[in-house]
Amino acid sequence: MTEKPALNLTIPTIGEHVSEINSGVASPNTLNSFYGLETYSSKGTASSSPVSDIPQNSIIPEVAVTIPITDTKVPVFTIRVLFITTLLIAFNSYSSQFYLFRLNRAMINAISFIILSYPLGLLMEYLPKGILNPGKFNYKEHGLITVSTLAAYNIDGISLLTLQRLYYGNQNTFQNIDSGIKIGDCTSILFLLSLQTIGVAIAGFFTKFLVMPAELWYPENLVPINFINTFHSIHDRGISKLRMKAFLLVFGVGFVYEFFPHMFAPLLQSVSILCLAHGGASGALNPVKTGAHLQLNPIGQLGSISGGGIFSLAFDWTPISSLQPLVTPVWSQLNVLFANYLFSWVITPIVFYSNFMNAKNFKIYSAGTFYENGTFYNIKKYLVNDSLPLDKNVPTMWISPHWALCYGCAFAAFTSTVSYYLINYSKKSFQIFNSSRKEMAEKDVHTRLMQSYKSVPCIWYVFILAIASILLFVVTQESTEGFQMQGQFWVIPLATILSTIFILPIGILRAISNQSIDLGTISELIMGYLMPGYPLANATFKVICTSILNQGLVYLVHLKFGTYMKIPPRVIFFMQFYGIIAGSTMNYLNFDYATRRNDLVWKATHFNSTSTQWSARLPEILNSDSEIFGAISPQRFFNDPNTNYSFLFWFFLAGLLLPIITFMLAKALPRAGFHYINWPIIFQSVGLVVSGHANAIFITTLITIGTQYYLRKHYRGWYDKYNYIVAAGLDCAATLVPIIVFVIYRILPRTPQNGHRSIIPHYALNPDPSQFGMDYCGAIRVFNFTRVIYH
Repeated sequence: MTEKPALNLTIPTIGEHVSEINSGVASPNTLNSFYGLETYSSKGTASSSPVSDIPQNSIIPEVAVTIPITDTKVPVFTIRVLFITTLLIAFNSYSSQFYLFRLNRAMINAISFIILSYPLGLLMEYLPKGILNPGKFNYKEHGLITVSTLAAYNIDGISLLTLQRLYYGNQNTFQNIDSGIKIGDCTSILFLLSLQTIGVAIAGFFTKFLVMPAELWYPENLVPINFINTFHSIHDRGISKLRMKAFLLVFGVGFVYEFFPHMFAPLLQSVSILCLAHGGASGALNPVKTGAHLQLNPIGQLGSISGGGIFSLAFDWTPISSLQPLVTPVWSQLNVLFANYLFSWVITPIVFYSNFMNAKNFKIYSAGTFYENGTFYNIKKYLVNDSLPLDKNVPTMWISPHWALCYGCAFAAFTSTVSYYLINYSKKSFQIFNSSRKEMAEKDVHTRLMQSYKSVPCIWYVFILAIASILLFVVTQESTEGFQMQGQFWVIPLATILSTIFILPIGILRAISNQSIDLGTISELIMGYLMPGYPLANATFKVICTSILNQGLVYLVHLKFGTYMKIPPRVIFFMQFYGIIAGSTMNYLNFDYATRRNDLVWKATHFNSTSTQWSARLPEILNSDSEIFGAISPQRFFNDPNTNYSFLFWFFLAGLLLPIITFMLAKALPRAGFHYINWPIIFQSVGLVVSGHANAIFITTLITIGTQYYLRKHYRGWYDKYNYIVAAGLDCAATLVPIIVFVIYRILPRTPQNGHRSIIPHYALNPDPSQFGMDYCGAIRVFNFTRVIYH
């Protein structure tokens, strides 16, 4: 079937040149002529040479057909960049803190920021020539704005501040919020700032090994770069205009539609086929009072938006956007989805109905901690000055069956990533490690072009690392109540060393395969053995390790982005820090406002309800981790004779062996598809249900297969032109509308019946939260299923 060109306009795409460049028929500068850029002068090559043999092009075919081998001298570091970056960081900070406490979480990706910044740049061209308008808004400015905005994202540190302020201390009402642990505004901002800064400084020492090599190409950079260059192409200005029209159309339709699931018809957020089929709309799945606590119906939990989400359909892009079904490659996305089908929809119900380890006593998919009878564990009852003495006897702590599987899979994710890396990339890593800077520059045209710019001196990284480490040390030592680091001088160095050890192998893995590993559970386990009985110290150590590693990897990705876009390394360095400084400040201010002014946020961390839009999933997970690995400690938790969770350690061995077995099967049966199985992705994706994506799993599967497989295969022209535009338009709409709806409801008076603000009468698509859950999977009156910890 021949595809008709959209709007009767033929638009050249990157995909048109893939076959001719890979076959050696096309000139290496074909892509440059598409962008209308100056070509890079180099020696000619035989037309029969494959792209990997062309010395003036990248040795990576995907890079060769995506990145222009040129450098146009245009302004980069401008006041216009600072102005637009500041606006977008403010929006990014507010939206990220808003969705930190929401049941349905949205996420804006790089594509969305690229599109949001483009019209702002064009508008500033109409200003009088001067400091705010140095001339035409160019692609280097556009790229610099994007990476600077993304550098401002910091959820790990904010989750720790949430734990300190809302979970520990003696706050019993929203009005008494300041009676919780509060380490001070300035101290909090400095803590966030130093966390991210250390990661950048450490990553700077590995630029030779993780940025310069041509083999390390960071696949996640290619789509944003392609997008930016297409917007600034002079080959056909109709491309940019058509893409903006398409974006505005999708955004407009999505903006109007999103008011239905968020205001007029909340049932559209999660239509549970399982619950409706079992009489959920008649109240048959509502919880029953048994003794001192509520007994939840298993079917209601399995199908609920706050449970397993089995056969739930989300007709709302907000939860779907976090899984990025229009951006993530189909093989990677299917590994993620397979993990949740296997562990969340199959194994977890089997464990529950078999009552393995008293599973029926607990909420099936909860990340909380429990007594044996299913009531929430009152850890505060046993703490002395927020710590638990080793000689103090405490009742057995239990966890839900699914949460136990999540811990096991986290252990397996660590060893499977190590095993996967050793099998596939250890030899290549050794070759890169032994290469000199000169050899790397000669091997890659992009690295060669970047030699005209000054690199960031190592002394800068040494200075930044020293200052940030001292600052973090002082902050954590002085604020003893919030971090529990008093006198423990080895904590910061140990976290820094642990992150430094893993940044090289994990960085190479991310640069080649677009996958990485999370040190969260491993760091908690290590700290639990070193400092048992200290929940906040354990959570702090975890956050320091994960933040240093994650921010370091982000900086390396941005440096490679700058290499492909020909943005000077020192400019990337300064703007990375501008994003960190502005982001740390704005993230904290928005967090502080949310916890002080929004009573729904306070209730989301003190009560457990399936009837509200507010749920602090990520802080809740950190809280449970701090109780298990910190207060109770691994020695007690995993070796308790009543529970014997020590069987979870067998997942370490499973994670180590499964990639080896799969590798051998792929060698023996090359056509069977075993090479598509990626165990690190599978094991690291099991927590999607607990983190709030239950209702998006099934619909994401349909979208992924429909777009990433069918459309990409059969309608590649349309896919290349509009797929990412559609994703960006829907993401922006899904992020903005819930915020607008929230503001509307905040200014409405409360109804006297149930304390809710509402202007829409209750009907089939707008269930009464006092009688039904949002998806008819069982109601708990809003905010009356309290944690015993706060009684």
